[in-house]
Amino acid sequence: MTKRLQITLSEKATNKYLDYCGSQMEAEVNESVEPTFPILRIEMSMFENSVFIDNGNSWLELGESDIDLVGSTQNS
Repeated sequence: MTKRLQITLSEKATNKYLDYCGSQMEAEVNESVEPTFPILRIEMSMFENSVFIDNGNSWLELGESDIDLVGSTQNS
């Protein structure tokens, strides 16, 4: 059996991610700059999991995430 780590952003974190990426992409397109892809940082602990996005010179906290181990009986 294979296992994978599955990380799911909360609804609030997902909405913040989409808002940030949308405004970032719009700004880059308006400046005729090739759009960049965001860098995410995930901090996992026994009590909570926080997700951050690279905001140039700092990290913007998006919110919480769920972390699950997903098992599969198929060979990958």
